[in-house]
Amino acid sequence: MAHYTQSNDIAEINRRLERSERMLADVQRLSKTGGWEYDIDADSMFWTDELYALHGFNKPYTDNLIASSLNCYPESVREKILNAFILCKNEGINYDMVVPFTDRQGNRKWVRTKSWVVLDPDGKPAKVVGSVRDVTEEVTAENRIIAALKEKEIMLAEIHHRVKNNLTIMSGLLQLQAMSNENPEITQALNISVDRINAMAMVHEMLYESEEFSYIRLNEYIKRLTNKIAADYDQGHLTRVKKQLDLRPIHIEITQAIPLGLLLNEIISNAYKHGLANMEEGILRIELLEVDDACRITVSDNGPGFRQTDRQLLSGNLGMHLIKTLSDQLGASVDVTSTQGTHYVITLAR
Repeated sequence: MAHYTQSNDIAEINRRLERSERMLADVQRLSKTGGWEYDIDADSMFWTDELYALHGFNKPYTDNLIASSLNCYPESVREKILNAFILCKNEGINYDMVVPFTDRQGNRKWVRTKSWVVLDPDGKPAKVVGSVRDVTEEVTAENRIIAALKEKEIMLAEIHHRVKNNLTIMSGLLQLQAMSNENPEITQALNISVDRINAMAMVHEMLYESEEFSYIRLNEYIKRLTNKIAADYDQGHLTRVKKQLDLRPIHIEITQAIPLGLLLNEIISNAYKHGLANMEEGILRIELLEVDDACRITVSDNGPGFRQTDRQLLSGNLGMHLIKTLSDQLGASVDVTSTQGTHYVITLAR
């Protein structure tokens, strides 16, 4: 009776083992994954059926499995894979890589090959276990996505380039109109519009030059904008202006870049045209800092500042109206003080 029970137990164990093996084989076929095990002491290699199928080898296979498998990889990666296997076997360093692969029938694929080491009770490498999975579909899909993204990046760059060119044409037309106009007030208004258009065009120019199209480097933009305004101002004025720029590297999103650029254009232009006008030597200081979750921009000059009457006159000025409108659009605060010069402090949440 005991012998009968023991036989039943063995039969049940064998049935469970066969079931597990069938399930493992089915899972390997579904996932296109083959497994292998290398016994270091015995110098022997074992492959699962799915790994033979992935290589296109028929069983029984009498050639050297390691050498035959390496021949399925391009020459450019064979040494890399072999060295990784040796390091894993000798030093227990696992590897995981995605590489091109060609089976015996000439079918080109991409595979992900991984290995990990099994240690003996003394902590020394005893076996190397690995897997090879066919990831051709995943790599192909990823390459298509990368190609599509690259195409969109090229299109976006071209769009920004064309927008910048169109704005430059508009700026040029307004400049021609200003040059041919004999009314000083109209000429001044046209030149101010040119400056505003150039401030917008500069954003698109930086986006075209950049590898990223969702944000710009604010510190670089402020530097370019300030130099452009300074160059335009220096052409017709005697005041010497010393620029002091302390700009930390900060990025802002494109949705913030254009309104902030227009806002800065108004403030910096006002500093040159009003705050620093008729001075022997002026100082313009611009500081860009990151404070908590916001960036803070300070624009200061050493001019005479605003008198109360000046504030009342400027309150109806288009430039001051733009400063308020743009700051509201950005959700930014703009604080103005006029002690020992004029000081604008812009705080913008990021």
